[in-house]
Amino acid sequence: MQLYAQSLLSDKMVRPAAWACALALALAFAPSPGRSAVDASSPLICAVTVNGSAVSQGAIVLKEPEGTLLVRFDDLQSWRVIPPRSRIVTRDGAAYVPVTSIPGWRVTLDAAKLILDITVPVAELLPTTIDLFGSRASPQAGTGAFFDYDVHEHTQAGTPSTLGALFQFGVSGGGSVALGSLAATNFGGRFHTIRLDTTWQHDYVDCRTSLRIGDAQSGLNAFGGGIHFTGVQLATNFGTDPYFRTFPTPSIQGSANQPSLVDIYVNNALVASQNVGAGPIALTQLPVVTGAGQVQLVVTDVLGRRQVVTEQYYASPMLLKRGLSDYSYEAGFERRNYGTASGDYGPYVVLGSERLGISDRLTGEAHGEFSKGLHMLSIGANVALGSAGVLSAAAAESGSAAGNGSGWVLGYDYAGRGFGFGGRVQVDSDRFRQVGYETSTPIKRQEQAQLSLQVGRRAVLTASYTAQVAGNDVSVKIGTINISEQIGRASLVVQGLKQLGSPAPPLASVFFVLPIDSRHSATASMQLQGNQREEQFEFQQGLPPSAVGMGYRIRTQEGETHQSDGMLTFQGQAGSLTLESSNYGFGQSNDVDVSGAVALLARHAFFTRQITASYGLAEVPGYAGVRVYENNQEIGRTNRYGVVGLPTLLPYQANTVALEARDLPITANVQNAKIIAVPYFRSPAIVRFESQPPGGALVRIVDADGKPLPAGAVLKSLSGSGEWPVAEDGQVYLLGVPGAEMQLAAIVGALTCHVTIKLPRDLSQIPNLGTAVCR
Repeated sequence: MQLYAQSLLSDKMVRPAAWACALALALAFAPSPGRSAVDASSPLICAVTVNGSAVSQGAIVLKEPEGTLLVRFDDLQSWRVIPPRSRIVTRDGAAYVPVTSIPGWRVTLDAAKLILDITVPVAELLPTTIDLFGSRASPQAGTGAFFDYDVHEHTQAGTPSTLGALFQFGVSGGGSVALGSLAATNFGGRFHTIRLDTTWQHDYVDCRTSLRIGDAQSGLNAFGGGIHFTGVQLATNFGTDPYFRTFPTPSIQGSANQPSLVDIYVNNALVASQNVGAGPIALTQLPVVTGAGQVQLVVTDVLGRRQVVTEQYYASPMLLKRGLSDYSYEAGFERRNYGTASGDYGPYVVLGSERLGISDRLTGEAHGEFSKGLHMLSIGANVALGSAGVLSAAAAESGSAAGNGSGWVLGYDYAGRGFGFGGRVQVDSDRFRQVGYETSTPIKRQEQAQLSLQVGRRAVLTASYTAQVAGNDVSVKIGTINISEQIGRASLVVQGLKQLGSPAPPLASVFFVLPIDSRHSATASMQLQGNQREEQFEFQQGLPPSAVGMGYRIRTQEGETHQSDGMLTFQGQAGSLTLESSNYGFGQSNDVDVSGAVALLARHAFFTRQITASYGLAEVPGYAGVRVYENNQEIGRTNRYGVVGLPTLLPYQANTVALEARDLPITANVQNAKIIAVPYFRSPAIVRFESQPPGGALVRIVDADGKPLPAGAVLKSLSGSGEWPVAEDGQVYLLGVPGAEMQLAAIVGALTCHVTIKLPRDLSQIPNLGTAVCR
């Protein structure tokens, strides 16, 4: 590192300049008549290294008459050194630290080369903090509208055909979106429509909060909840920041005595590497898998010496980070018969839920709901038991026309490497009621338990138990078991299901899945229940990775029932078409499904595939037929206007939109072939690939003496329209408006000359304009 600093301050280049600066500063700091020359400090301009790392190529260092060296307090902080405030001295109104008089510090000055080397204990360096999660990108609040459709027709011999459709529309602008959806059916000549949702939503990205007016679903709580209502909702929305982790994640600390390479391992898998300088190291927001695990920090210095720090952790999404709040508050009217009636409203409802990270190990919860003649209040908590899992508990009381009731919940969850276990018990009294479930038969008791166990290297065993006891004392108990094993590229899955306490025989299934290549796979399965046996074979070809193309499925079934069916899907950039035909042994049925969307934005209307999240368009003005990729998948080709729709953008995430360079002509003038788009929820993002008219011109630039401008010089437009590098022999490839006269300046080191170039009207063949003189 010292050799590197010396190279920056070589005797030929830096040293004379440094002495000149030092002389100028010496004159500036020359003692006045009222100041003794004996007390004056000598200013120096020095390159500085701290613990072997170059931190400055020129810093002011004061040398006292007795030899003490003073360095600015602010400079030390910027070099990650923790300066002792008790030793601060003032010179000409600035705070300095006498670095040569601090115990434990080793300071040397090479007066000939003006290099100051400071070595301090590692504990006195500010830590290097490494956050391995990406930072949130600023979303683009686009303005636009879309209409989404999915139309399905079913025909079967001997029965009337059925036509159904699902429609959704959205209008957005300024970070807000208005959404509406409805379902339509036509059965036996009777046409019927049902309104599903009509909602206006605005996301407050900086607060991770959403405001919804219209139809929405209430927040969940320890006792369930989640009813459809029409009204107003204000709730946290962590989806606006995909890189934010709501639960506590482990951190790990170490130190480096010298510049080092830091490797971070999670469960023995390398997740990141980074070079750091000397000093403490703090890693936060580690990208860990939830459950129990291990984090290792491996520090390797320049000499190859290694330090390894290992820590165990337990991470659970059931917990919130300390101080973090997750809330949902609603007021409005309950929607009844959602999906079968358009405007069936119940009484008013007021609901509120909030979870708070009291500490990284304790998360509290409070919930309340009120309606006409009914209220319910509950409190609960989730507690981390160190590395032994998470314990949850909640209690509630209610009052309604049925009387006063109560309920409680107790649960436990543990997930480890190769083993997991969890369970939950909820017990409600006969008169316990919740909003939205007043008229349904209450569930008196619910029990759930699940177990997962890794067997060997490739087999996983999972089992579950579920039991419910209704208010009429009718109980249902179901147990399941599942064993899956990887056999080379293939997968074998064995499943079993039994309704406990019922005379019905258990249901057993076996699945064998064989991937043939990236798009083709074969599946064979068998199902047994008592004396009944079903066998099924399926072969399918998935859509290509670009999702533009064709896929199909062929399936046959033998046993108690005979069935054969086939499905064919065509998908393009304007939509998709699916054809399916089935024969169940008692009749033929056919299905046709057409889906897609129409989008309107930036003065363009275009057809595109079904819009499932956010959307947008890419513009490449003047270039048709260019393939465009969205997150590494081909989305389509630009139309004659140089536009293509982007139907599957992910909201609040950095979506990469790129051009296929091979589809651009050699004369193309596109500034950037890859752009990042970050849209709002269900809103558009417009990606414009800035371009100039295709073509350009070659010209050779020489100076007044006839010598070619040196390679590396820069030719700039005086109008600010661009700049172009000079290649060998003064050659320059110019881009500009055909027929324009360009006023240019050539910058060669500290010298500048000017030249005027007249471009021809046809640049498509890249004409050679010969030699021009820059004067």
